[in-house]
Amino acid sequence: MRKFSCLLIYKYRSEIVPVFFKNALHVLGFRPLYMDVFIDENNILYDIEFNESEVFSFLDKGVTTVVLKNQLYDESGNNHWFRFSIDKTYYNVIRLQWLDERLDFLIDSSYFQSLLNPNFLICGYCYDHDDVFLESNTDIRYYMSKNNSSPYATTKNQFGDDIIDVSKNWGRSESACGLEFLAAPLMWFGKSFFEIIPKGDFLKFESGIVKNNNDEMISITLFDLVDLPMKHENRRKQENFWLSFDLKNKIESYRKSHSIDLEKWIKDLTVLNRTKKK
Repeated sequence: MRKFSCLLIYKYRSEIVPVFFKNALHVLGFRPLYMDVFIDENNILYDIEFNESEVFSFLDKGVTTVVLKNQLYDESGNNHWFRFSIDKTYYNVIRLQWLDERLDFLIDSSYFQSLLNPNFLICGYCYDHDDVFLESNTDIRYYMSKNNSSPYATTKNQFGDDIIDVSKNWGRSESACGLEFLAAPLMWFGKSFFEIIPKGDFLKFESGIVKNNNDEMISITLFDLVDLPMKHENRRKQENFWLSFDLKNKIESYRKSHSIDLEKWIKDLTVLNRTKKK
């Protein structure tokens, strides 16, 4: 069965953490039974029993990531999860992401609409989870295992290794400095995203249904969430989205202007670890 993913990214504010987490619990589409809690890089709790009050206690103590699951992982294909992560050190964002096959119904709820808060939302996407994964995959061995002898183009990664060239995969997702960029079937963009792509440019886009929900948010529907993204007409709409906004260059510009100082990051992490050991 196909599964759909929803990803919402917000500007970090401490006061919205418990509110958005609680509202998100109403739109997961599954009952959480287990959770993973990432306290820090040296202290991670796996597969502990889910307890809602305990989650909020963890969040109050500064935990950065909590993953909720409907069951312990197996290969049955019935695995559902929800990840709530906070980055208040470098990129100052909150990310909510979850996986469910009934997402097209869940996003119509009032709880989901409350998550589209224009005061905090940067961007949001709903999409076919497996399709975006396959379109974004750059691992040659994995590609060969799934596509046998199908031809492919290669490029180099930052280490000089050969990888699959996905630059013409219009269903791919790219990460940059806490944000995600993709041409999803359903998309929402808040006011702060207009610094990357101006609101006026969004309103001129003709390959999808664009709604100016208010002065601070735009929604775009390229095609129905449950429609197959690999259909020619849907890939064409995704291609038009990438090309119309010159998205590849927008991503590179955003990455250059928001990248962290790696040397400073290592020094800060070292100081933090030493402080915790005292």
